[in-house]
Amino acid sequence: MMKRFLEQIARRYYAEAGDAIGEYCFVFPNRRSSLFFNKYLGQAAGKPVFSPRLMTINDLMADLSGLRPVDKIGALHTLYTRYAELMWPGKPAEESFDRFVFWGDILLGDFDDVDKYRVDAKALFANVRDLQELNTDYDFLTPEQKAAIRTFWGNFLTSSGERPKDCPDKKEPFRTTWSILYDLYLRFREALSADGLGYEGMIYRQVAETLSVPSPERDALLTRLGRWKRIVFVGLNALNACEKKLLSTARDELGGDFYWDFEDPRTCDPDNKASLFLAANVRDYPSRYPLEPSLPEAQHFRTLSVSSATAQTRVAGDLLQEFCAQPGFDPIETAVVLPDEQLLLPMLGAVPEAIREINVTMGFPLSQSNAATFISFLERLRRNKRVSASGCSFYHKDVENLVNHPFLAAESAAQSLLSEILKQNLIYVEQRTIAAFGSELYNQVFRDVSDALALPTYQLAILDAVPEGLSAVDREFVYHLRAAVQRMQSLSLQMEEKTYYALLGQLISVISIPFRGEPLSGLQVMGPLETRALDFKNIIILSVNEGVFPKRSVSGSFIPYHLRFGYGLPNYEYQDALSSYYFYRSIARAENVIFVYDSRTEGLQSGEPSRFIKQLKYHFGVPLNEQAVSMTLQTSKADDEQLTVPKTPEVLAALRRRFIERDPQTGSRKAFSATALNTYLDCGIRFYYNYVKGIKEPDEVQEDLDAGLFGSIFHKVLEDLYRPRLGRALSREEIEAIAGDTATIDRLVVEAFASEGKIRNLTGRNLILRELLRSFVVETLRCDAQVAPLTVTGVEERRYATLELPGGETVDLKGALDRIDLRGGRRHVVDYKTGSIRDKIQFKSLDALFDPLSDKRPSIAFQLLFYALLLAENEPGLAVESLSLDVYAMQQIFAGAASEQCYDAATLTGFRTALRALIAEIFDPDIPLRAVNPKCDYCSYKLLCGK
Repeated sequence: MMKRFLEQIARRYYAEAGDAIGEYCFVFPNRRSSLFFNKYLGQAAGKPVFSPRLMTINDLMADLSGLRPVDKIGALHTLYTRYAELMWPGKPAEESFDRFVFWGDILLGDFDDVDKYRVDAKALFANVRDLQELNTDYDFLTPEQKAAIRTFWGNFLTSSGERPKDCPDKKEPFRTTWSILYDLYLRFREALSADGLGYEGMIYRQVAETLSVPSPERDALLTRLGRWKRIVFVGLNALNACEKKLLSTARDELGGDFYWDFEDPRTCDPDNKASLFLAANVRDYPSRYPLEPSLPEAQHFRTLSVSSATAQTRVAGDLLQEFCAQPGFDPIETAVVLPDEQLLLPMLGAVPEAIREINVTMGFPLSQSNAATFISFLERLRRNKRVSASGCSFYHKDVENLVNHPFLAAESAAQSLLSEILKQNLIYVEQRTIAAFGSELYNQVFRDVSDALALPTYQLAILDAVPEGLSAVDREFVYHLRAAVQRMQSLSLQMEEKTYYALLGQLISVISIPFRGEPLSGLQVMGPLETRALDFKNIIILSVNEGVFPKRSVSGSFIPYHLRFGYGLPNYEYQDALSSYYFYRSIARAENVIFVYDSRTEGLQSGEPSRFIKQLKYHFGVPLNEQAVSMTLQTSKADDEQLTVPKTPEVLAALRRRFIERDPQTGSRKAFSATALNTYLDCGIRFYYNYVKGIKEPDEVQEDLDAGLFGSIFHKVLEDLYRPRLGRALSREEIEAIAGDTATIDRLVVEAFASEGKIRNLTGRNLILRELLRSFVVETLRCDAQVAPLTVTGVEERRYATLELPGGETVDLKGALDRIDLRGGRRHVVDYKTGSIRDKIQFKSLDALFDPLSDKRPSIAFQLLFYALLLAENEPGLAVESLSLDVYAMQQIFAGAASEQCYDAATLTGFRTALRALIAEIFDPDIPLRAVNPKCDYCSYKLLCGK
């Protein structure tokens, strides 16, 4: 049976103290370890006993100091006001809070380190003028520390050790700011102390300084610490100077006890950075009672590489399913560690149903909640708004995002507003348009707020008006979000909107909502920090990638590396040692250890396994079962079964209802078009989704022209130019005059943008497309002028015909002919093409028109013959030989010529016969709908068919 670190201490102390255990105090690195310790203590006692005092080291320091922790925003606000007083005494600040806040956050971290390590702030922030000062005023430093500091300041002084005079110095701004840091440090601490507040380092230092000097305050602290029979420190590691002072006092004057989780030989290896603090801790703070050996007899290691971040959670879910199948499996003996907290939600979704209880020690970050998303949508709404003399308008995507958000989606006006945006193709939605729907909540959201000081009031009003029908989880998030906004409101500090949202984002980022439930049962999901002092039989660690665990970056600092080293402040080596300790300590007593990492090489993602994995393999010689996991997604398969739709009775019935049977009320039925039949030949699956299932692309607001809309506008402009002139012979001069009337063409283009695409305000790319459309129209007219005189007899004419199938049933055919005109005694059917016509017009035989296997099937020729068939069916006396079928392709029209095709009666008869066979095939139950040669790159149904 596994001997856990905390369990051993609990059993040993209960054996020594018995029921008097309630008189002791145990101090842990985190709250989770204290809960598990309490559980093990209850198991050791086997009966109800008074619990000892269980605290974290942070709680103990705060309890002894008497200061309340200040939040990040309050600390930044106070720091900025003191900074402005020092830099510009008696004057308005020349640097805004917006610019200060980002490096001010770094400075807070530096002050925190200075206090936790009890650095002489006056010496650190000294304005060194002569390197010789280091030999006299800094005797408390070691020679190595002096050398590091001399190296740093030597870069800012001349070779003689003095600053240059009367010459430009790019380093002067640094020295100027550096020169006020000590005063800023003092004033900042004084301001917080006056309000009974303190940042973590300040709280720590106050306790350590009080314990360092004999005084009534020190006696009072010792009395408070003496409340307990003994203070026992459990599972700590990297001690700062303040913690060392507290532990030394407990050791020397209070009989304190200490337990270090350094049993694993890998953790103790001098070549492993995890051992950095080992020797000093064990030497200076020895344990009162020896613990039994607790390492497992054997450990099994597996390393799994997955080419996806999220897919790691799926792999973890499969591993958990394997554990569940083992006899006697207890979920509480298993932990999933997430160095990347963004995998929390996918991981929760991947836990198998067999595990009913999950304890998430990480909590759920407010930053990943619906509430945070709502705030980000509000920020985008304000950032993209437009204010004009007529009022305020909002970008349609921002409006849609908010209206569809769970906080607003329940409004009765939601669908009506969205429909109006689509119907009118509103790229920017005016405030008065939204107000017309009569929603008080929408009126609160969609209004203009131009002052950052008014943003908290604006947001609070919205949060107060959010409907009560939210889930319990969302209501909890709204509560915490509201508290964060109120904190921002209390600052009353002038700032830009971007700074307000940046600060609010920082405040939200540190708020985590704990999951409710029994913390001492079920699967444990946690971050690396939460693993301290805890042991599990099975441990799965995700994202064991270099740059993630351990992290590649270190915290920013205003204190350069040499000064950090010189004054004994933590640096990147310290951070590496911490990460290494967390890693090796977490796996020390596990019997089954599984590492999962993302093998992708993409952007900043290197795909490299962590150095810890390589260290285990090459330095410690641990046998790793290394595997590459292939994640096969169902939608990526493209086999025949997925790309075939059998013509079941239901499918055949749907086909017949659409194309053969007539509606009993209207007597109408759908007709086959050239587009529908070309679609069938290109991809039977696309034909099925579009014409059988009736699945259409979702409507979207058109901001820019796509290819289809571009063609529609081009057709509309030419229709509007020729329709008033139908039946009248047009000379070359008259057509050239029409082409020269650019004002009319421009007006028709703008009107077509509005009528066809509902795009009323032409900006950006649409202005370029307008010019392109005008040039296409002008060149088309000039091409017509070359073959004038001509008489246009029809534009956008609808033609219908009936075709009898081999079994005697009939179907309808339909087509829209772009233009019909007479010239030179021949009738011309003109078809405008704004896309490519390459290899789509010429054909050697009719079979080529109906060959679905051909990559270059002449689909345009198919369409032209289809139009000729419609005319022939409508006009029995039509001589096909007197009919010209012209293609005006914009890619060729600038050469001044169109593609003219002529067909004889035999060709048309053959086409009619082949067309009858093709349509009969569509209704043949033995021939499935199949994607023989699909072109999937731009297909709207690509995800549906799995291709």
